Amino acid sequence: MKSLAVGVMAVAGLAAASNGQIIFQEIGRVSLVNQFASVNTLGLGNSINGVAWNGTDLYVAGFRNGGSGTNSGILRVNNALVTGNANTAVFGSFATVNGRGYNGLAMRGNTLLASYDSGSNDANGLAAYNLDGTNTLRWNAGSSALGNVRGFAGPGFNPGAGGAGGLGSGASFVVLGSNFERTLNLADGTGNASPSGFNNGVIAGPLGTTATPATNTTISTNIRDIDFNPVTGDAYLRVNGNVVRVNRNSDGTYAPGTMIRSVLGLNTSYNSIANNLQFLNTNAYGDLVIFNDRRSTAPGQEFGVNTVINTNGALQNVQFLGTDGVTPFVAAGTTFGAANYDFSWDAASQTLAISDATQNTVYIFAVPSPAGAALLGLGGLMVARRRR
Repeated sequence: MKSLAVGVMAVAGLAAASNGQIIFQEIGRVSLVNQFASVNTLGLGNSINGVAWNGTDLYVAGFRNGGSGTNSGILRVNNALVTGNANTAVFGSFATVNGRGYNGLAMRGNTLLASYDSGSNDANGLAAYNLDGTNTLRWNAGSSALGNVRGFAGPGFNPGAGGAGGLGSGASFVVLGSNFERTLNLADGTGNASPSGFNNGVIAGPLGTTATPATNTTISTNIRDIDFNPVTGDAYLRVNGNVVRVNRNSDGTYAPGTMIRSVLGLNTSYNSIANNLQFLNTNAYGDLVIFNDRRSTAPGQEFGVNTVINTNGALQNVQFLGTDGVTPFVAAGTTFGAANYDFSWDAASQTLAISDATQNTVYIFAVPSPAGAALLGLGGLMVARRRR
């Protein structure tokens, strides 16, 4: 039976490859319904609203959306793919008014960045935590060059021009009402770009016309999430729901932003939380961007709102598969929410974590599927033999 299963996956994988299809295969899921519960006894909030993943450990941030309790916080899950694992820890838990909480996480090496929205400027609006097993606070906005800020947007790690680090690299954060990105030194939160810690014009001037439909209107300052190409230093942003690429010019400057994908809201201006994206530098399929096509804040939007494009904005043919590598992926639960998904990519393991706020569950996908990875190698060998 094992050989038959492999054969079936091989056929499916070859068919997908011939169609230019990108395969994401689920390799595990982590249900956190008991931790992010309406009773909120752990101080985490009752809804997931941010995820960070390093291929082994999972960090999940909470949001307070009704229910009892007063706090929102961050949960660490060690060895997240180990079934039944109960090795967790809560940190960064703060008293939070209803309808507020964390808006994003980012992780690299031994640093976790977290943006927290209390509804106004706050010392914890941006924070860096040590991932040394203790999750101790390294610095926060109140002690950094930023000063107190509102955690309106998800944070990111700026790799610097050409991914070389140095000036203009570090913890990246977009201040509410500004079209500038602030970069801070990861070690101590001091400014790390010019002038005064600001990069010059993350978004400057009109949108480009490469999107569909084309547009040439000025980008607003409602930037909700930011991520970077680790090789070039180019920035990718969610701006009022649209996906914008901003090419890196030098250490502290960018070219004018170009909208590469237009997401037209049906009944919202997109000035809402949970408009997220993630840059994926995949070995199998090249550079991609995944985002949640959150066209409204109404419930009933299925997992399929998660959309993959290339770096020029072209829609990609993607299939999410279940753990068997054959059947389509099925999300937890039977109801769908308001498309509140977040993403975290681990380049080393080529795996992607997607958090589902409605089900308080995190799905982990291999990219490509384990079967597909082998088939890509086999396909290359077959092509080489044909050329001979």
